Amino acid sequence: MSDRVISTPIHVGASPAKPEGFADFFDGRSARVQRVSFEIDDDAHAIVIRPPESDTLRWPIDSLRAVPDQADKSRLILTSTDRALARLTLRDDEAIMLVRARAPKLKSKPPVRGKGRIFAWASAAVASVFLIVFVLV
Repeated sequence: MSDRVISTPIHVGASPAKPEGFADFFDGRSARVQRVSFEIDDDAHAIVIRPPESDTLRWPIDSLRAVPDQADKSRLILTSTDRALARLTLRDDEAIMLVRARAPKLKSKPPVRGKGRIFAWASAAVASVFLIVFVLV
């Protein structure tokens, strides 16, 4: 017989409250941190972020990505593929556990945007080197 106890919460009656908490939010536009409230909305499959001085944001769970290479393992820094420069910093262990359990693409790399523009600049650079070496020299 094992001494290990496994607990499973069973909710009777009304549906359980949505997981919520507070986090630090960087909007990617200004150089300031905002203390925001957030909740994980399982019905909408999104994290709802409520900054104090602006509109409510909804980040779909599928678009969440963890910012890699963070030295502090006690927090989780999230970004969204919709707003690549914005950051949401979670410090609560329970919230981190819930987000990790619900976000399947958390460790995936975000999609690369502007591939055509990058290719155009690379082609222009190669063409300029070609012109310098073979035409001007």
